Amino acid sequence: MIDVARANVAAAAAVVDELARSGVHQACLSPGSRSAPLAIALAHERRIRTWIITDERSAGFFALGAARESGRAVALVCTSGTAAANYAPAVVEASLAAVPLVLLTADRPTELRDCATPQTITQSGLFARHVLWEVELATPTDADLEAYYRTTACRAVAVATGRPRGPVHVNVPLREPLFEPEGLPAIVEEARAGGRVDGVPWTRVAPGRLRPDPGATQRLAALANRVERGALVCGPGPLDPATASAIVGFAEHCGWPILADPLSGVRHGPHSKSCVCDAYDVVLRSADLATRLAPRALVRIGGLPSSKPLQSLLTAPQATEQIAIAPDDRWRDPFFRVGEIMRGDVP
Repeated sequence: MIDVARANVAAAAAVVDELARSGVHQACLSPGSRSAPLAIALAHERRIRTWIITDERSAGFFALGAARESGRAVALVCTSGTAAANYAPAVVEASLAAVPLVLLTADRPTELRDCATPQTITQSGLFARHVLWEVELATPTDADLEAYYRTTACRAVAVATGRPRGPVHVNVPLREPLFEPEGLPAIVEEARAGGRVDGVPWTRVAPGRLRPDPGATQRLAALANRVERGALVCGPGPLDPATASAIVGFAEHCGWPILADPLSGVRHGPHSKSCVCDAYDVVLRSADLATRLAPRALVRIGGLPSSKPLQSLLTAPQATEQIAIAPDDRWRDPFFRVGEIMRGDVP
């Protein structure tokens, strides 16, 4: 006879263990009965700080902010039914802003769907094109599926933090009894012991570096040498120290200002801030100043800045030369002014 309760907790523990091994350090849990095995696994996982947020919509936006601030993927865990639908606004925001989230939505097993079972909706495809990847886990059984659960968890984090970054959706069907109180710590510890002994993820995904085309690099250098009045525009999003230092180094070499969004990582950190202009919004509100100070070239890095005056500058005809540096395939030219998009890592 299948020990369903034990299989549920063991599968959940394997998934959560691999999330922690893959770099997930925070999770937002909105409690519910169907997600109990996942909640139990998180309660026993010291490497992940779990925030208990009852309202799923609030949890989604809290996770969005935590992922923005840390630059790491954050997990979201909820019960079945419309609970998952409340993540939708945050998922859309994460998709547009390239913020890594890993959604774990508990669900009824297949046989209890589409037959008026309470707290049951169609959860597969719930977030449509707003997630980078979605998968429905196999319902836990006594079969040896541990490697499958671990690999899937690793893949979810790898996709969420890859190119481009964004949300992924893992639907987790669970049969009753969901768990039994007796022996829970031992079950979780046994499941966690099944991971690789050296503490690394079951499947490691080594990120690669993207080198821009040499011709594009030469054209960027020629532009920097030819145009005295240029500027860098840095959109919102965290930046690692090497990227922030490279941006500042380029600006200092050229003598160009950096117009950095308030949420841009170039405004914070140990690097020099000598070229970072943080009051441009006030200056650009003056039509006369904006016209007189309009740059002849713009190098754009990251997403679209939130400032309306700065957006107006990006559409101005005076800035005839614009180059966008993009580390992925997302199209970032809503004003149709960019003359060249350089695919590559900023440093």
